[in-house]
Amino acid sequence: MSDRSLTEIIDGMIQADQIRLPVLRDVAEHVLASLAQEEMTPFAVGSLASRDPALVSELYRSANSSFFRGLPKTQLLSEAIARLGVEKCCTIMEGCCQAALSAQGSPLLEDYLPKLWRHAMGCACGAQWLAARCGYQAIADQAYLAGLMHDIGKLFMLAALQQIARDDMESVNLSPQIISEVIEAMHTDQGPRLVTDWNLPEFIGEVVTGHHGQAETSQNMPLALVNLANQGCHKIGLGLLHVPDM
Repeated sequence: MSDRSLTEIIDGMIQADQIRLPVLRDVAEHVLASLAQEEMTPFAVGSLASRDPALVSELYRSANSSFFRGLPKTQLLSEAIARLGVEKCCTIMEGCCQAALSAQGSPLLEDYLPKLWRHAMGCACGAQWLAARCGYQAIADQAYLAGLMHDIGKLFMLAALQQIARDDMESVNLSPQIISEVIEAMHTDQGPRLVTDWNLPEFIGEVVTGHHGQAETSQNMPLALVNLANQGCHKIGLGLLHVPDM
């Protein structure tokens, strides 16, 4: 791998569809325990999946895959669950969580994933709360999902770097500075690309693409809500960035 740039390596991973978003270990353990003990309903599946952006992305990817070409793209998570069925959704989530647990021990995942997960959940809950408080209750669920998924580019970059480090430990030196720079610099390009390649809903794609803009100038309400929640998370240091004077 060392004779290619990081950009070329990661582009190749995307084209080969080699990378899945990582699931937080605590979430993976909880989901697996719930799947083993509880009788799953569509609501229960949605509740479990919405704890982690990786689980949501996999359900949408499956529900909007080429197998269902010709059908309308699912937009709400409940629509994706209804199309796939509870049993299939449980199988998908179980596979994601088992893969996440088998990948534990990676310093990259242990150092960065909890921070990215907390930021995603902060934006999701913040955007949902803002929607309810500002009279946009009808789109509160969309705001939550958009907030949860807005930084999938960063999660993907983390997973890609983790695989690069694992496959070529001797020739690749991924210092904390390089990791931070790659995640921050490349996620804005890769996030929208993932939305297209994975056929995610339009409202999520608009937020993934536009969430670095100014919240007060957006005419897209889910985007505006996520932007405000995102800035609030940065102000209090919930995630990789802390900008207290924002």
